[in-house]
Amino acid sequence: MYEGTYSPDDNKLRLRAGGRLPRDVYDQVRAAGFIWAPKQDLFVAPMWTPDREDLLLELCGDIGDEDTSLIDRAEERSERFDTYRENRTRDAQSAHEAVSRITDGIPLGQPILVGHHSERHARKDQERIENGMRKALKMWKTAEYWKYRAAGAIRHAKYKELPDVRARRIKTIEADRRKRERDKTAAAELVRKFSLVDQPDTWRPRPDGTILTREERAYYIAGRCAGGPYMAIVHTDGPNATTLRYSAYDVLAPDDKRYKNCPAMSVDAVIAELAAWRERVNAYNDRWIEHYDRRLDYERAMLGEAGALDLIAPKPRRKGNTIFPICNYRAPEGITCSRFDAGRETGVFTQVEMTAAEYAKIFTDDKGTRVVEHSHRIRTCMR
Repeated sequence: MYEGTYSPDDNKLRLRAGGRLPRDVYDQVRAAGFIWAPKQDLFVAPMWTPDREDLLLELCGDIGDEDTSLIDRAEERSERFDTYRENRTRDAQSAHEAVSRITDGIPLGQPILVGHHSERHARKDQERIENGMRKALKMWKTAEYWKYRAAGAIRHAKYKELPDVRARRIKTIEADRRKRERDKTAAAELVRKFSLVDQPDTWRPRPDGTILTREERAYYIAGRCAGGPYMAIVHTDGPNATTLRYSAYDVLAPDDKRYKNCPAMSVDAVIAELAAWRERVNAYNDRWIEHYDRRLDYERAMLGEAGALDLIAPKPRRKGNTIFPICNYRAPEGITCSRFDAGRETGVFTQVEMTAAEYAKIFTDDKGTRVVEHSHRIRTCMR
């Protein structure tokens, strides 16, 4: 009954049905973001997502490749727009002909004779002429609009296949892929922070010398973790049961700081929920990364066919008078270089030794680099 396809040209999923969808299936499809395209007789999703792919797999069992290319679909769309233009042009001509039939029966320059028995009929003709001309003008404007839409459909499809446009699209996909990798890294970092709960030796004692309890350590970590899992808790209030979501910080809070309807959870329960959340995050992001890899393979292959792989090749490092390598060396007497980013005034900079971690903690505006003898750069900071 159903057929699902995917097109890498526009990154869209399409669903074709042999007939009218049942109400429950229709609600599922619409909730997933599919839009009905009546002229194409199918449902189309604006972009690929794991949830939409899962829905198509559930309905169709398999997702095939879209038979029509981007240019083919643009040509079909252009033909539809041409049909719209012809229909509106025909309507404009009909409205204009109707006005002409009325005006042909009125002598040129004949005014409305006020008080004459023909006044009522003349005013009706005047109203019909005004409405007819207004409709004809509107239809001509609409026909002109569809003319430009028809030309724009082909032009847009050809634009998306230009090598430089495809190269920029590859850069965008690579950036989206890196974002998914960062999400996985953030989830792993959150799990690593909660692993410190069972390492009491790494925690400083209180000013009075007492050590934080396991619950206090978990509450401290949860309060300083950006993002993280939300605990789904079924809350029963009389005959109604509602699902509320609380953060780890909420459920680990002491009794005097916890929300009124927020239940308490043990540290082990929160860690277990956190581990399950990390698995879900990794599985979801892995789906996206796999999809991005397939898209990159396709886009690079198409770019290779156009002989434009140099557009995405790594650019060589610039060499010139303004870009020099950063060197680390000892100079007890100090180093003479320009005092400012741009200018001829020089000064002697005192050298200090520090680790990369110590240098990274310095505020960005308080550190930089300076060129020495037009041969190399050194790192500088305000102390």
